[in-house]
Amino acid sequence: MAIFYCQTSNMSRSKGHSAVAAAAYRSGSKLKDSRRGCTHDYEGKRGVIGRFLVNNMGLSREVLWNAVEATEKAKNARVAREWQLALPHELDGEAHRRILGDFADVLVKKYGVAIDIAIHAPGEEGDHRNVHAHLLMSCRAINSDGTFGAEKIQMNWSDKRLKEAGLPTGRQQIESLRKSWAAIVNQELKHSGLSERIDYRSLKDQGITDRIPQVHLGKFATQQIRKNESTDRTRTRGQINQLNIESEVIIKRRKNLALQAEGAAFGEFSARRSRRYFSTPEKLNLVWEPAQRAHGALSLFGGKEQGIFRWTRGHAEGRIAFFTTQKTIESYSLNGWALAAQLKLAQAKVEAGEWKSVQLNGSEAFKQRAWLQAQVLGIEVSGYRPTQQDIAIAEVHKNNPTSQFSPAQDEVRTSYEILSKRGPKI
Repeated sequence: MAIFYCQTSNMSRSKGHSAVAAAAYRSGSKLKDSRRGCTHDYEGKRGVIGRFLVNNMGLSREVLWNAVEATEKAKNARVAREWQLALPHELDGEAHRRILGDFADVLVKKYGVAIDIAIHAPGEEGDHRNVHAHLLMSCRAINSDGTFGAEKIQMNWSDKRLKEAGLPTGRQQIESLRKSWAAIVNQELKHSGLSERIDYRSLKDQGITDRIPQVHLGKFATQQIRKNESTDRTRTRGQINQLNIESEVIIKRRKNLALQAEGAAFGEFSARRSRRYFSTPEKLNLVWEPAQRAHGALSLFGGKEQGIFRWTRGHAEGRIAFFTTQKTIESYSLNGWALAAQLKLAQAKVEAGEWKSVQLNGSEAFKQRAWLQAQVLGIEVSGYRPTQQDIAIAEVHKNNPTSQFSPAQDEVRTSYEILSKRGPKI
């Protein structure tokens, strides 16, 4: 399910922060830092799957953040503000860019600031759904000529000054922006036909008593996780996760028992509707087709920077099709050729001894298509229980190798899904 995470913090020189260094690291870039007289080179950083500037007045990332640093004179000055935002794994990459752009527009309209956004893939360890973004904003409004205003934005005023001016306090401004983020995400979820929603309020304010609030890991705990070391905070977080999962399972079981009679009727209606549209294997071909071979499929994807594979042909050219980590292959697409390439990579990992097997995780639609594609290519996978209709469809495609490459199929909206050696996430 989509989760709400929208946290913000200041970056200040008193804590050793540099806006240029932060921008370089978040965006995976190489930036010269004029104030410190050094270069921050993070071009080799893995997992940066998107980055873009908003309201930067045509300035490059390097020029922009050096101008920010040059504007601030105090040795303890606040040089930037960072927002950390969880992106719903149910949405695709284009939807992520839309909601981030919409949130940036809210900040620009309210404060006139320059904004730098970086989208990060999940780490090789931890939750594979943890796609997130870092948004850096200047502490002053940017002028049309690329210079910055003489005064800090209202969010950086003292509460005393804000109250005297009859303006919301800093905390109230942040809470209002958190509410805006939730509204933007929920609008995109609704537009995408998804029932999931996020809520900016605390569990207590929502009246939710069957879940335990999570603890924030922080920078040190995150570093320890990357070193495969645990802390009290990481252990506590894991225990809370397990308790919440157990609670959710119990609640779902209760709901299933209470709605058993209604579910039977709904299932019968769904089956009739399914038979109407897909009564024969041939009818499913009108909606989706697998690729008939894996050989050459990888040639359709280029730009393999940081494990990211992009389309090189068709309407989807330049878009991310999938990306790889040590343990997973994360998919953006239901396209047969994309699935063929991913399955070929997964098979190679098994043959090389890196993976024990190929396990399908994700939505039923994804697992069904990945299973069908695997059958056509003769690749062994687990994690999906095919229906008799699935088996019939697979036989039709095996005996009728007419599938053509159609990048337009990549327009099908789907969430991040996973081909993994690990078991399904619950």
